[in-house]
Amino acid sequence: GTTDDGTTDDGTTDDNTTEGGETVEVVTGGFAFDLGEGTTAEEFVNNVDATTATKNSFAGTLGVDDDDLEMNFTVASRRLQQLLMLRRLAGSVQVDYKITIPASSGTGTDTSSGTTFTASSIVASISAMTTDSLATLIATSLEEAGIDVNITVTTIATPDVGTEVVPTTTDDDGGSSTDISESNLAWTGAPSAVVMLFVSFLLTLLA
Repeated sequence: GTTDDGTTDDGTTDDNTTEGGETVEVVTGGFAFDLGEGTTAEEFVNNVDATTATKNSFAGTLGVDDDDLEMNFTVASRRLQQLLMLRRLAGSVQVDYKITIPASSGTGTDTSSGTTFTASSIVASISAMTTDSLATLIATSLEEAGIDVNITVTTIATPDVGTEVVPTTTDDDGGSSTDISESNLAWTGAPSAVVMLFVSFLLTLLA
């Protein structure tokens, strides 16, 4: 372990120590889409090419750098899947996203295009989306990736703007870097907590 002064348990000094953190703005939200026959929700979620194409299309239309966008893909509940089968659909995918705005200026830059973005510009862009326009955007990106699947966007949640503290690490050269992994872990861990709660509930019913 490492103490507050950067000294490890064996008495040596850790070259990298954490000193507080920076507060960054984050935009969170989500959307869902149904899949036509031919590709199940499980297949889509586990297809790296499909999820990458979806992420790239979303980042591109918002002018956001890929490194500042996280996306979590999950399969809809079993009950919903059964209802979708009755409608001859292959399943539904829920997509949750988080976009981090760099702490230094509150403005990010898409390194591929040079476009700058802020929390306000992101919210405005997402709020202007329709289910049809988002479906077309994703479908075009999937087609370019060689993935043949029909999608229908069913919902687009209103984005939220919040803040979170990102730890800042100082190395032995005196430089500092922002470690987003810890805050990302807290965010991506939320769905797992919900699953565990649901499992505990089922075990209670079966007891």
